[in-house]
Amino acid sequence: MALRWSLQWQLLIPMIIVLVLAIGLASLASAYLGISSVRQLQLEQLRRAVTTLSEAQFPLTQPVLESIRSLTGAEYAVLSEGGQVQSTTLPIPADVLSQMREQEPSALDDLSQQPQVRLGEQRYFAARIGLSRRGSEDADSVLVLVPQVGSWSEARQAAWPPLLAGSVALVVSLVLTSGIARRIVRPVLQLGGQAERIAAGDFRPVPLPKLHDEIRDLSESINRMAARLEAHTEQIRRSERLQTLDLLSSGLAHQLRNGVMGARMAIELHQRECPAADGESIRVSLSQLALMESYLQRFLTLGKSDSGKRTPIEIGGFLSDLLELVRPACRHADIALEFDRAAAPIEVEADPELLRQMLMNLLLNAVEAARAGEAGRVCVHYESEGRDVLVRIGDSGPGPNPAVQSSLFEPFVSDKPDGTGLGLAVARQIAERHGGTIDWSRQGDMTWFVVRLPMRSTSEQHLD
Repeated sequence: MALRWSLQWQLLIPMIIVLVLAIGLASLASAYLGISSVRQLQLEQLRRAVTTLSEAQFPLTQPVLESIRSLTGAEYAVLSEGGQVQSTTLPIPADVLSQMREQEPSALDDLSQQPQVRLGEQRYFAARIGLSRRGSEDADSVLVLVPQVGSWSEARQAAWPPLLAGSVALVVSLVLTSGIARRIVRPVLQLGGQAERIAAGDFRPVPLPKLHDEIRDLSESINRMAARLEAHTEQIRRSERLQTLDLLSSGLAHQLRNGVMGARMAIELHQRECPAADGESIRVSLSQLALMESYLQRFLTLGKSDSGKRTPIEIGGFLSDLLELVRPACRHADIALEFDRAAAPIEVEADPELLRQMLMNLLLNAVEAARAGEAGRVCVHYESEGRDVLVRIGDSGPGPNPAVQSSLFEPFVSDKPDGTGLGLAVARQIAERHGGTIDWSRQGDMTWFVVRLPMRSTSEQHLD
């Protein structure tokens, strides 16, 4: 299994490497500059000391050399023309003295280019400098021994401040980087948990961070994804319910249709045998049975593609014909039926059978709901709004139960004791098949169901 690297360590490790390299390079640079500065300073001091020795008119005795040593930190030895030590600040072994006698006198330019000698535990840069004056002691040159330890000590002192400052900067940077990493990792972990909940079917939105940054954008994207998945899941559930409904309808429709057909044929036979019984009630009964037979036929198409033929329909006359079918039921229940018909004709292009099924379902629901209250009233009117036709059917009933209001148009959802919860589901599917919508609202003491359908264009009406 691959090693897991958290975002926090992915941020911290590169930061540590960069800071360590930066501190190391800064310290090396400071050490190099410190060594160079110390050597230049020593070289300048030695040049001045040698100049003083060369131009002095007094004997170069040991006390004089020791005084100069205390100022420059170097050791000195004055040599005669024969290479003999006339005065010195420290004992010089014979082998070192022999080595320095072989060295030609030179100018004091660069200590690093001078030979190195070892006296006891200390190493020195050794330079033999010729003297331009002569004294009674017949001095010929001066041997300058510069300790190497002093240079490195000064270099360490020069490198110590950047090392200390870099270490403090490293600690501060690690603390800040760790805080920033935790701030980034925490919402990422929350988003990971949200993704797990979405996979488990929980589509609640994740809280958005206060800071408007990329993490907030990612949170908003996940929330949008959750909303779309919720809508898609709901669509799948509805499709599954419709498929179940289709299976049920296939088994019931045949038996119910046979019964309705038999009842209609019996009434028609009675109508022929008894002409005196031919009245409004018989005609309404026959119309209702024919409509029920059509419903059963259309019920089989629920959840399938629309195969009906669409024709131009004048919505005012269409509603007027439907209201004649429910008017006897309204009179029987003492319900006032109000129809506000527009002066100008308004047409839609729809399947007449499907449109009749949808509107009749809404009308019968309104009549049934109006019976539950006193002074029942059913109102129907329609109007054009932009390129759409709005058909409004209202009733004075108490309205849907709050427990089912959010899923009122779903199959098998009903607040009626004997309801199947199929009428409004079928009505919504019919509206959507025609490119429309259906919705409801409660306004005052009236419950309104509003069907929105695309209106047939005026140019198409003129062409007809």
